[in-house]
Amino acid sequence: MIKSVRNAVVFFFLTLLCVQSCKNERIKGPAIRFESDTCYFGEIKNGEVIYLTASFFNSGSDTLVLESVRSSCSSCTKIDGYDERVAPGGSGKILITYKAKTDRFPLYANIMVYVKTNISDKPDITLIVTGNVVETPAEVQVIPRALMFGEIDRKDTLLTGTVRLRSYFDGPLIISDIIPPNERTDVKVNMVEEGKEYTINIAVRPPFKKGEIGEEVTLKTNLKERPVIVVPYAYSFNPPKGFGQIIKDKFSKSFLRSSLFGRKNDIEGRLHQLERLEEIATKIPDPSRVGKGGTEYVAMRGKFYELKHERANMAMKFLTEFSPADLTEDDLIGLLEIAKVAKDEQQVFNISKILFEKFPESRSDLNLMKTFFMNSCVLEPVEVVKYINIDMFKPEDQLWMYYMLAFSFSEWGNTEEAMNYTEKAENLYRLINSDNSKRDLIPILDISTARAFVLEKIGDNEGAYKVINDARKELSDSDLIQQLGSIERKLNVLGKEALPLGTQHWSSTEKPLKLLDLKGKVVLIEFSDWDCEQSNIDLPYLFRLQEEVNNDDFIIIGAINYISSISELGGLDISTWQEYEQMIDDYRKARKINWPISMSKVSFYDYGVINTPDFILIDKKGIVRDGYFIYNYSYLKKKIIKLLEES
Repeated sequence: MIKSVRNAVVFFFLTLLCVQSCKNERIKGPAIRFESDTCYFGEIKNGEVIYLTASFFNSGSDTLVLESVRSSCSSCTKIDGYDERVAPGGSGKILITYKAKTDRFPLYANIMVYVKTNISDKPDITLIVTGNVVETPAEVQVIPRALMFGEIDRKDTLLTGTVRLRSYFDGPLIISDIIPPNERTDVKVNMVEEGKEYTINIAVRPPFKKGEIGEEVTLKTNLKERPVIVVPYAYSFNPPKGFGQIIKDKFSKSFLRSSLFGRKNDIEGRLHQLERLEEIATKIPDPSRVGKGGTEYVAMRGKFYELKHERANMAMKFLTEFSPADLTEDDLIGLLEIAKVAKDEQQVFNISKILFEKFPESRSDLNLMKTFFMNSCVLEPVEVVKYINIDMFKPEDQLWMYYMLAFSFSEWGNTEEAMNYTEKAENLYRLINSDNSKRDLIPILDISTARAFVLEKIGDNEGAYKVINDARKELSDSDLIQQLGSIERKLNVLGKEALPLGTQHWSSTEKPLKLLDLKGKVVLIEFSDWDCEQSNIDLPYLFRLQEEVNNDDFIIIGAINYISSISELGGLDISTWQEYEQMIDDYRKARKINWPISMSKVSFYDYGVINTPDFILIDKKGIVRDGYFIYNYSYLKKKIIKLLEES
């Protein structure tokens, strides 16, 4: 026993040394890292001159040399100077001047700045100067909209950055007060042009918070239209753990797992119980990987799903045992984790609001803000934008957020805000797409799906189909092109009368059902595969949805893709009918499903379904009103109740 403990300690210590040595080792030779490879100047008027700075850092072990810096547009973009030699660990700047000159509006400017260095394997680097030249810019421009410091790898780093504040109001802009988010943040305001332009220099001193952090500097002004201007900044700090912390974490985890000492009556104890069930479930091997098929396969997967369902039901029960208003910050964060396991998005929203109101500092945790946004956006978009500053996030994250907000505002009838966020999303999409180094951050299929459904939602059907056709021209992979076809079929049915279910077999119903005969009811069709892991895991949430709606005019129909085969998994020679009987037993008895199940692959093709689970909602008139783009059970409940209220 002593030898075992000693070996474990030695292992942890050696692992720690390896991690630390990898973390501290500099890249051999010179290396360059820019704060951002895009210099964004926002919206400006024609003829206006903008001064930009591209800051960089030498993360290598040798002196970095900038051999040349030139612009792709010598008539509009001038390189004013740059630091030619930067020592290891040092930083430098490239000074750029851009003069707007155009006779068409708006102009989406994209100018390349080519940097040649002494880095042997990759000497050439391209920066982008971009922004919009418009006839009438926004009244106040903050450029860039946020300072993105990226990942910090040293605890003694000083973070510094500058934003430009430009006013287009007729009267003078006066900054009357500066409110930093904490004592570690220093802010200095310099006047460039009296009443019109300022630079805001921000310096953030250690110690830094751990995790993905976003904070805000607040500027109070004399403008009635913009009394408060917010300048956000963000960074990520995940230092390697010391040996003592590793041992402490290991001991704490073991202590919690002990059936003798583990606490059972608080949130931490509840989380431990959920974690324990998850561990047991994940230890059950995938039967197809260990040569199990037929009934053995079904039995092994059945045990896995039973544990997952027990975990989900346990989390739902735990949520009812605590009053969020009475909890500490740590306990509220723990309760959020329980709500995520329960897939109760409305509770995630409610708990997050209490957390942010009681403990405002928690809003600097970008992971918490992401959880809040992804669970709450489609439920309460008006409330979400009060708490979250999208500029704190990476551009590729901002893009998804803008599209989600456009979709959500449109869903709840706020067309003006829907159009506003659609425009922001499309502008940012063009900006990212113009940067070759960032295009790969946004998969064409995924972004095309989001864009198409948002445009359909705001009534631009022509634009939605154009997005699909444009994506076809860019893609070469036949599977991805096939998936684009499925997206197009989805667009074809939205807002139209529901297509018949091409059912081969029915289960859990006395007689076959026809959607035409269900007019007067709201129908939720849940598309799944008989062995789709996520569909099976999510069944408790569908049972909860059915129970909470509790209305005779609401019906769930399961649509099972009749393609997956027990015989394929086990190499069994059984007939289609025998396989169908096995599926009935697996779903109706083992899963305790009480809604009708249509077994058909025709329906999947007609409705454009490839991935499961997937949903569509059909209103009382038999019209497809929603589906595909939303995977949020609280939203489904809210939308179903709304459709039930319609005549």
